[in-house]
This record gives sequence, C-alpha cells and structure tokens, in this order.
Amino acid sequence: MQVHSEKLNHPVMPGDEIACLSTGKHTSSTSSGNESNTTTMAMIQQSGIIKIGPGLFQTENNIIATKAGILRLVPPNRYFVDNNQHRYVPMVGDMVIGVVKDRVPVEQYSVDILAHQGLALLPFIGFDGATRRNRPDLGPGSLVYARVTLANKDLDIEITCESAPGMKKKDWSTGKSVFGELKGGYVVECSLGMARKLLDPNCYLLKLISEYVSFEVAVGLNGRVWINSENSNDSVLIANAIQNSEHLTQEQVVQMLTFLFKTKKKTK
Repeated sequence: MQVHSEKLNHPVMPGDEIACLSTGKHTSSTSSGNESNTTTMAMIQQSGIIKIGPGLFQTENNIIATKAGILRLVPPNRYFVDNNQHRYVPMVGDMVIGVVKDRVPVEQYSVDILAHQGLALLPFIGFDGATRRNRPDLGPGSLVYARVTLANKDLDIEITCESAPGMKKKDWSTGKSVFGELKGGYVVECSLGMARKLLDPNCYLLKLISEYVSFEVAVGLNGRVWINSENSNDSVLIANAIQNSEHLTQEQVVQMLTFLFKTKKKTK
C-alpha cells in the first residue's frame, strides 16, 4: 500500500490518485515536513490498511478522489475529502442526529438522517443496556443521536444508539450515554462543512459561546445540531451564532457574539 502523503491537508481534484494498492516501499514524505503526519503515514504503510470516507473511491489498483476538496486523515487510518457539499452521504461510523418517523416491522424505527438514499433503520433495542422489556419508547418526532453501522447504496441504512467499541458504556436509562434520545433542546441545520468544524475539539466558536452561557450540544455529520441551554432564548441565540458564523473570521465571530450576548457574561 503506497499512500501519497504529500497530498494530506492539500487540495485534491476528481481523478487524483490518493493511494496505490500495490506492494513496495513508500518513499514520499510530506512537502511541509510535518513530523506527525510522516509518523502517522509510516504506521499506515506498515499496516497496509486504510479506510476511505466521503470523496474517495477504490478501483482495482488504486484509490482516487471523486470530489474536489482537502484530503484529510482521521487517525489512525481513515481518509476523506473535506468539502462543503450540500448532500449528506452516510459513511459507517458517522455520528448523526435523526428524527424518528415511524415504527416498522421487525421491531425497528424508521429514522430521517437527511440521507439522499432514504430513511435509516434503528432497532428497538439499539441502545446501551436495552432489552425487549426495558427500552426507550420513541414516537414520531423523537430525536436521536446515533452512529451509522451500515451504509451501502443497495441496502437500507442502519444506525444504532449503542456505544462504539472501545467507548465507555452507560445504560440508556441513566440519561448519560453518549448516544440515545435527545430530549428538549433546539435543533438547527447547517452545512456539512460547518458540522465538521463544530466537531473539532478546539472549535473556536463553541469555546467562545461557553464564556457567555452554559449549554449542551450534539453535532451530527449530517448537518443537524442539537442545542440545549437553561432557557429557550439562549438556545435560539446559540443557533443563530452557529448558522451565521461559517464564513466569518475569528474577529468577526467575536463581534457577532458580543452583539448577540451583550446582556450576558457567564460568571465563573
């Protein structure tokens, strides 16, 4: 497996080769000299296994880009092309916010996750600690934070609210599990690019908002954001800040938040 590491965090175009599925020693290095990128690449070369995400396609001999954007790596070995597309294409492992539409046979919920392929299926017992007798009772309109477990163009999309392998599990009934029903709060939609920015642990916008108000947030890679704060007015202000900040500089974000929250400053 030969990955063209010099393309990482750089623009790629449709048709660009990202990796060559052949044996042999990989000799390229990043043009920026980024030591951490080089180390990560070396680990990938050694294992010979990579996972491809949105914007990439595997042929018989290589992996190529199918969209224009920036090539990104999610450690340890998942690549995708970062671009601001409007249509959500589910990938296994994606965290999404869904709206329950109905119950379907075989004890499942049909859930809208904004996927162009159609509705996703969520098992009745697809929650940490759930059993047939002890499980959430969801109705149409209920919100869930879930992760994609099956995404195939020829099959129904499948999601679950169970913790991923390696994550610490907490019973759904405690209300403290990572995935599950989202109660109360306020939901808005944003671009897929903005959703990825909000999921960054160092997201500047969310850190700045937290200086004004206390809130909870769940972000789906499908472009939905759930916000829960002490009162509905604050939730609306946070939603406005998220939707209006995408193309602003950090200085402009500061000015916007100062205006939106001019009567508030969280006491520490």
